[in-house]
Amino acid sequence: FDNALLLSSVITRLKKAYPSCIIFAHRQGQDTFLGATPEQLVSQEKGSVSVTCLAGSAKRGVTPEEDHLFEQTLLHGTKDLREHAYVVNAVKKSLSKLCEKLTYSETPEILKLDSIQHLSTQFNGSLGENTHVLDLVSSLHPTPAVAGTPTRTALRNIHKIERMDRGCYAAPVGYITPSGDGEFGIAIRSALLKKNQALLYAGAGIINGSDAISELDETELKFIAMQSALSGIK
Repeated sequence: FDNALLLSSVITRLKKAYPSCIIFAHRQGQDTFLGATPEQLVSQEKGSVSVTCLAGSAKRGVTPEEDHLFEQTLLHGTKDLREHAYVVNAVKKSLSKLCEKLTYSETPEILKLDSIQHLSTQFNGSLGENTHVLDLVSSLHPTPAVAGTPTRTALRNIHKIERMDRGCYAAPVGYITPSGDGEFGIAIRSALLKKNQALLYAGAGIINGSDAISELDETELKFIAMQSALSGIK
């Protein structure tokens, strides 16, 4: 950009365009990492916990009919359902260790955002005593959505294959209350602002059956959130 980016304007645009997302901004020195994530890693309040799993994506349609077609394709697509199941199974395993009661839908629903729609599964549970929200964060992060599965093997391969430093991308971001409750999102759909420069982050889950062109198209869809928030700002 010609001049330094105005942080308040970027955040305002994100809040207006994505009211259902977690809007975050973290400043360290002169740099700011910010974004609008649709994915809640965990929320804990007074012994109750909720987690949102997002995996499997499709673009929005130009007409209601086209949008419905993309939605149905996503709901019944074998590849996307398998990708979603990896995340759901991992979250279920992690929460089962800490929850006395756990409920979730056996069939994913659709979460629609401005330019993209996702398969979504919501977990709700009752926690045992003295559970801190960071216990949940430690158990859940990183999910297969951002790190693959099995986790240790996937992370080793990511470190070998990815030619970038993720920095804060896909990290937990949130808040903690004095009582140990709190809420954390997964820092995706994000950007690192450095004076008059912005480095944008987005990604896609790669599994057996993934098509490289389709995954690239999906990743470009995920850039739209930050691109639209940054556009026109001088």
